[in-house]
Amino acid sequence: MFKKVLYFLPLALVAASCSNDEPDVPVEVYELRVLTFEDADAAFTPYTIGSVAISTWSDLVDDTQYGGTLLYGDMAYTGYKWCDEGNTGLSGGILDGGPFWNGGMAVSDYFLTADEGLDYTTQLAVPTGASDKAGHNGSRNFCVQNGYVDGESYKDHLPALAFADGVARVVDHMYVTNTSYTYSVLRYGDARAAAAGADSWFKIIAIGYDATGNETGRTEFMLCDGADKIVSDWTKFDLSMLGEVVKIEFNIDGSSDLRGEWGLNTPGYFAFDDVAVRFAK
Repeated sequence: MFKKVLYFLPLALVAASCSNDEPDVPVEVYELRVLTFEDADAAFTPYTIGSVAISTWSDLVDDTQYGGTLLYGDMAYTGYKWCDEGNTGLSGGILDGGPFWNGGMAVSDYFLTADEGLDYTTQLAVPTGASDKAGHNGSRNFCVQNGYVDGESYKDHLPALAFADGVARVVDHMYVTNTSYTYSVLRYGDARAAAAGADSWFKIIAIGYDATGNETGRTEFMLCDGADKIVSDWTKFDLSMLGEVVKIEFNIDGSSDLRGEWGLNTPGYFAFDDVAVRFAK
């Protein structure tokens, strides 16, 4: 069953408290549909990626975290993509068709305690939950984004969640956390990156776009705000201030001590789950 809940905007409370002498305040009623990445909610038309048949969200989880059939294939074009057809309509995948090192969004169910010494071979794991229950609220599946754009990186466009039908809607919120690999490097450092210090920061930047390609707004979420505030649990990220969008791009940025000559030294990943979209009633 899809997660659908009716919501009334705060304006409804204002309308209820107004006297009869004041004009009626319009009340917006909407339904929240949630992209869960759970098999019970898979409503999309089955398709194939290469020779792999995709009919459930779990079919999109690669057989290994690095170098697998779905995300890397022959290290050229993979065609990895997905769409929450029949529910939120949100779509994602790998930039330029893959491999995953190009940047993009990959469905995952990997869990790994964020110990010291993790590397890119553990890029699809999160440190919260438990095996088979690593998603938000103990669900099985979630999604991992890899990639960012800045003045030093070689990419010039960002991973994005987009409505496949091109209709603008409000994305209410999602839940996010650090991946195990990124958390490990922020906490302990590695051969390339320093551990986070008292003044370090590492954040997600969400950028909304309307149907004409104009930016609707930006909002940020701090994955690290000093050495003692490194996110390792699923945490709500409010996206509603972006307004009605057809696409949200997600960038990643960090403080100068987490960067080097070629951009971020800290791994540019984050995980997300349970993306809620408003649908007018």
